[in-house]
Amino acid sequence: MQWNWNRAASGVGTLTLGAVLAWAGSVITRDAPPPQALAPRVGVLDLALALRNDPLGKAAAEELELWMASQQQVIDTHDENILELEADIEDYRPGSDEYIQRAEALMLEKYRLELTVERMNVELKVRQAKDFKESYSRVRVAAEEVRKNHGLEIVVQVNPNPLGGRTSGDVISEMIARSTLAYDEQVDITSQVINILKS
Repeated sequence: MQWNWNRAASGVGTLTLGAVLAWAGSVITRDAPPPQALAPRVGVLDLALALRNDPLGKAAAEELELWMASQQQVIDTHDENILELEADIEDYRPGSDEYIQRAEALMLEKYRLELTVERMNVELKVRQAKDFKESYSRVRVAAEEVRKNHGLEIVVQVNPNPLGGRTSGDVISEMIARSTLAYDEQVDITSQVINILKS
């Protein structure tokens, strides 16, 4: 009987390939972690809501409002001086020494008002930046505490509110900034962060 070399070779090759694949599959199954183990434990945080409910942040905002009110009084004083000078200058003949003196005083008072407003605007932005950074830092510390307590690996920022932009550019900017589009409410840790901030 003539041996069929092609059939024998084919059979050997099939068995060998099958054994290799079975061995490789067992190795992959044994060494590779299950798919669900690769998924991180995630929590979501409504940052804007947490910032609004930060008691120290609220106190800083109230203090800032008091400062703004005091600065407004300074502006009002300049405005009153300008109105008085404008009314007073009408009593003098244009070109006279008295008129020139009051015109110069009026220009100086307007210049002082302009400098005052400019300085106040700069200081306002600096104060706001300081308050924002401090409140944001407190929220991050609270979020880190919740993350550790619940065994979370990451906390991402969300904004569940509708888009508020009025122009296309504003709307596009808001959409791009909102990286989280959907999530399960069970992973929302905002209330827990707020409770820590209030404690």
